[in-house]
Amino acid sequence: MSMNIPTITEFEMLVFDRWGQVVYNTTDPYKPWLGSFENGGAVLKTDVYAYRILYTIQETQARKELVGHVTLIK
Repeated sequence: MSMNIPTITEFEMLVFDRWGQVVYNTTDPYKPWLGSFENGGAVLKTDVYAYRILYTIQETQARKELVGHVTLIK
């Protein structure tokens, strides 16, 4: 059985507050955002946070971008 999942070589995820300040940044695709500033301390306030994920697919060297938002509710 063959898997059709591309290999990712470069990865960056940024999470922004409503004023554009980066509240989380990682280059590790297995390190999730836990809802706090840089994953330390208390969970941030209930609000909408934008995200931007950039990654490169190894086989084609195609650079991809995903953008969207998530609502953080405490």
